[in-house]
Amino acid sequence: MKKMIISRTLISIALIGFFLIGSSCNDDDDGIVYESTAMLIMPDFALCPCCGGWIVEIENDSSRYRIETFPEDFELIWEEEDFPKAIDLNWTLNRDCAGTLFLDVDDIRYQ
Repeated sequence: MKKMIISRTLISIALIGFFLIGSSCNDDDDGIVYESTAMLIMPDFALCPCCGGWIVEIENDSSRYRIETFPEDFELIWEEEDFPKAIDLNWTLNRDCAGTLFLDVDDIRYQ
């Protein structure tokens, strides 16, 4: 009887440990569902009323967009040779300035 109780206890502990370890493993999944896949192309250095920001091309969309500011928790890694960079993002249209579309980015991550 004692052996059966001990083996059930050990099995229970092993199963609990397995589930705890398995649930803590993730591959940079931040729990956010991203609506768009895009390419962060490069900064727009032009000086005009409707220029500036970062040029972004959203997958399956022929428009080019601009991002003026990124969320505070996003670390922009700026090394020219590393662009374009694949990203996932959630966004809303901020404004249309003479055909240049500016986005507000809610969530963003590198792929």
